[in-house]
Amino acid sequence: MHALTTHFIDGTSGRKTLAWLVLSILFISSFAIYFVPTITAETGGLRPIDTQVPLTAEVIYRDLVNYSPKALSVYGWFLFVDCFYPATLATFIAYYWGIMLRYAEKPRLTNIFRKGLVLLPFAGALLDVCENIGLAVIISNYPKELWDIAHIVQGFRTAKLTVQIGDILITLGLMGLTATLWFKRRQASE
Repeated sequence: MHALTTHFIDGTSGRKTLAWLVLSILFISSFAIYFVPTITAETGGLRPIDTQVPLTAEVIYRDLVNYSPKALSVYGWFLFVDCFYPATLATFIAYYWGIMLRYAEKPRLTNIFRKGLVLLPFAGALLDVCENIGLAVIISNYPKELWDIAHIVQGFRTAKLTVQIGDILITLGLMGLTATLWFKRRQASE
């Protein structure tokens, strides 16, 4: 684990971070331009199931009734692509945190991230992939109802959102710290 955390903290660069950001944006664009509009049109106005908030087992089966065979097929591809997007976004976030830690120049804070905190975005990515696999199992067996799996998917969603909120708060905290330190250093050099 040490080699992996070191990679994201010490091995980061602006180019790597930008590349992962661009890849994440390409995935988001595929959802926004193709998948979501197609599914919405095929379901009479419903968004894809895993974009529903809150996502509960009941919501899954309430919405699946409105999915045509084409909507189910497109949603299957949506879930397939959505198994790769979380990893690209997690990689971008980890590299971005590494850049901010480098500019913050706070060894104690950097050491906390070296102990594994920099890998937190990958926990959210793993939970997202588990959610997608569960939904894929549900739609591939539909109209048979797999309520136990639907409840497990609901649990993955809740855990994923909790981790993602943590990612956002950490990112905002690092941005605030880095900006504050940058301004202080700039004033001190004037």
